[in-house]
Amino acid sequence: MQTVRALLIGVPDRTRADLLDAGIDVESVGSIDEATDRLHELRDGAPIHCVVGWIDDDRDVDLDVPATDAVPRPPRVLAGERPLAAIAADVVGAGVDEYVQFDPDADASAVVEVVERTAAEYEASLDRARVPIDAPDPGFLLRKGRIAVAADDLESCFVADELVGVEITSLVADADRDGLGDVLRSVGAKATSLRVTPLGDRHRTTELRLRRSPIDGAIVGTARDVTDDEHERAAMAEAAAQLDSLLQNIPMSIYFKDELGRHERVSDNITQTDPDEYIRNDEGKVHPHSDDVIGKTDFDLYAPSFAEQTYEDDMRVIEDEERIVNHIESGTTNLGEPLYTSTTKVPRYDADGDVVGLVGVTIDVTERVTQREELERQNERLNEFAEVLTHDLRNPLNVANGYLDVLEATDDQTAIEEVANALARMESLIEEIRAFVLEGRLVEEPEAVDLRAVAREAWTTVETGETSLEFDGDLQLSADRARLRRLLENLFRNAIEHGRPGTATEGLTITVTSGDHEFAVEDDGVGISPDEAERVFERGFTTSGDGTGFGLAIVESIAEAHGWSISATESDAGGARFVFSDVVHADTGIGRTIA
Repeated sequence: MQTVRALLIGVPDRTRADLLDAGIDVESVGSIDEATDRLHELRDGAPIHCVVGWIDDDRDVDLDVPATDAVPRPPRVLAGERPLAAIAADVVGAGVDEYVQFDPDADASAVVEVVERTAAEYEASLDRARVPIDAPDPGFLLRKGRIAVAADDLESCFVADELVGVEITSLVADADRDGLGDVLRSVGAKATSLRVTPLGDRHRTTELRLRRSPIDGAIVGTARDVTDDEHERAAMAEAAAQLDSLLQNIPMSIYFKDELGRHERVSDNITQTDPDEYIRNDEGKVHPHSDDVIGKTDFDLYAPSFAEQTYEDDMRVIEDEERIVNHIESGTTNLGEPLYTSTTKVPRYDADGDVVGLVGVTIDVTERVTQREELERQNERLNEFAEVLTHDLRNPLNVANGYLDVLEATDDQTAIEEVANALARMESLIEEIRAFVLEGRLVEEPEAVDLRAVAREAWTTVETGETSLEFDGDLQLSADRARLRRLLENLFRNAIEHGRPGTATEGLTITVTSGDHEFAVEDDGVGISPDEAERVFERGFTTSGDGTGFGLAIVESIAEAHGWSISATESDAGGARFVFSDVVHADTGIGRTIA
């Protein structure tokens, strides 16, 4: 323990000297009032462990020093020559804890022993009072950096079996020792907290609360395992860092609004949807930075008509918990250029599940919308082209057919047949060109269709002769039914026309197969040569004298309109095989997205 300090009241010089010789630090006063004053003066960092008084025939001593809330009353020892029985009443009245009878001219070892024992008991009682055993967080007391007193469950916060007498800095990880040492040297009466990692368990975190006791300068502390708290705090810090990075770098407007529609947090990009890179409201006020948006509503930032609509949308999200997904809005930039945005807004909830605002994302889709509009215009022009081509060519065809009727009255049947063949080819070519243009338009509203059923429909429209149709597998796919039927019709005709030498179709078999996200049409005919395989989809390529060369080009156009990939290979039987990949299942939607 520390050096024992004793306050003496009327103790003989010989006894005082013996106490000093025993290593006890003593101070003498003349009365109980002086003792009381001195006791309080010396408590700050220099506690009195024991009050010793002397009683004789000429002296009555009162040792009843008062206790305080801050410091328990120290033990009071009374010494004298007379037997205890003779002065029992005086001892009780003096507020004495222990009486020692001895001869003042003799050795005072009996007094020394009592003072040292009671002082040790007093110090232990002080320590116990400052390290309660039933506190929620285990406590400890440090003297000179070592643990002097430890609650029973303090070991749960460190990796050690025995803690008393151990330097507390030796119980923490190397990285935390200097920091803990600094706190131990500087800590005052006000509690200081720090978190450390126990030595030997890098996955645990212990929080220490330390303060210096005004009684004797010892450091009193508590320890708490905050591993879960630390993990949660680290996770929150990581989440906050991720959100900051997202809001600072992602090229889209992200914003959090409160229940009144005021912006609470926004991404840096919120002011950069325009070439000017700022927001200017209807009054001309400029908001060049994301920080300028915080605390403002859309009425502060945008034109009233636009703000009214966005506020109405916000209230639907917040009050009715309605989700707004990919809402396209049109406007203009500060330079007057067209601007299209896609906005999604969803309710934002607190930990109790109550709506406290919304989170929204707005992205610039100007390029996508303008490209789509341009594509629609191109489709319209293609439609017009197909109709004009059909109309303008069919008119002279009709005239030519009229004159052909006149020629039939003559006997030059060869000339008539040539003209008729040319007109028929022209008629066929017009129809094929029109189909090529129209069938290649993007499929925008596909439906669920059964491949086998559509194949049977297509089979009924083709002159099949003695050719047979077979199936291997079933497939429900997402497609434009009419165009899929046209695709199959062209493939069936191509197989029948080119599957056997000449015009023979006896024994020819066409098989429609289906697999995972693909289907194929194959035959057991003569197949396609390697040179022809590279050109079969070219517009106008044909190996038939009377062919238009548009049949397989239309097949490819229809496939591309669906987002499918197409390839021409050889079947197992040596015939032609056309494979369509990236097909979307009608029931799951898995596969390539149809634009």
